[in-house]
Amino acid sequence: MDGILNVLKPPGMTSHDVVDYVRACLSMRRVGHTGTLDPGAAGVLVVCVGQATRLAEFLLAHDKTYRAEAVLGIETDSLDACGQVTARASAVEASQQQVADALEELVGDREMVPPMYSAVRHKGRRLYKLARAGREVRRRPRRVSVKHMRLVRMLQERYPRVLFDVGCSAGTYVRSLCAALGERVGCGAHLSFLLRTSVGEFRLEDALTLEEIAVRSAQDPVSVLQPAEVALGHLPSFEVGPAQARRIACGGSVRVPASADVQMAENTTVRVHGSGGELLCIAEHQCSGEEAVLQPRKVFAAAGSRRAGDPERATTDP
Repeated sequence: MDGILNVLKPPGMTSHDVVDYVRACLSMRRVGHTGTLDPGAAGVLVVCVGQATRLAEFLLAHDKTYRAEAVLGIETDSLDACGQVTARASAVEASQQQVADALEELVGDREMVPPMYSAVRHKGRRLYKLARAGREVRRRPRRVSVKHMRLVRMLQERYPRVLFDVGCSAGTYVRSLCAALGERVGCGAHLSFLLRTSVGEFRLEDALTLEEIAVRSAQDPVSVLQPAEVALGHLPSFEVGPAQARRIACGGSVRVPASADVQMAENTTVRVHGSGGELLCIAEHQCSGEEAVLQPRKVFAAAGSRRAGDPERATTDP
C-alpha cells in the first residue's frame, strides 16, 4: 500500500504524533511526513506511505501558503505564543496602512536564521531542546523567498492583532516574519496563530481530518490515499517501452528521442512511466543532440515486480 495522504493537522499535536496516528490507522510501518508543522499550528501536513516515502524530498521543496496572526507590541523568546514574554510595549501606534506597507516590504528573497525554538538540528540535537536547556548556538542562515504577504484584517486593540496571508518557499519561518513585521512597525510582535493552507498542490479544502482518516481507513485503507505521483505533477514526463522499463528496473540508463513538446535544459529532473502508465523512476534528463539520456535517480517497483520478503520493498508490518 503506497500513496500520499493530505492530513488536516489539528493544533496541540506534533507532526510526529500525526504520523503515529496514521501508522495505527493503516497498520503501516513505513510512514513519514514531509515538513514539520509546529505543535500549536494547524493545517496541511502531507504524509507519505509505503514507497511514497521515497518522494519526500520532492515534497519538502514545495512552496507553502499560510494564514497567520501577529500580535503587535508583545515579543516572546520563541517568537510565538508558546514562549515567555520578553518585551511588552506600553502603547502601540500603528495604522492599517502602515502595517500593510510593512508586510509588503517583507516580500522578496532574503537570508533567514532559523529560530532557536525550531526543529533544525545542531550537532545532532534539535534546536528547541537546546533552547529549553537555556542554550543558544550560532545558526547558519538559509536563503528563502517570500512570494507574497497580504493583510486580511487588523483589529485595533491595546495590542493590535494582524491577520495576514503569506506564500513562501520551503524553510521560511512565519514566526520570524512576524518578528520582522514588529521591527518595521517599531513595536515588536509575535505569532499568535498559524494555519498552513497549502503545500504545493495539496490544499486545505481537500485535507482529511484525523476522524475522517480513522473512519474511512477502517472500511478501505486505500481510499484515504492519493497516488504517489501527485507529488510529482510539476515534473516533465516520459514514457518508455517494456525493454527500456526492464533496464530502468535494474538502475540502467536509457536513450529516448528528444521531446519537442517538453522544453528542458540539460540535467532536468523528470518522471518516467511504463507503457501501462505506471511510475518507473525519477530520472535525470541529459541532453545529447537529437536524443536524451534518462539516468534513474530513484527506481520504483514496476507493477507485478515486488518480491515477497524483500525488506527494502516491505511496506507493511510483519
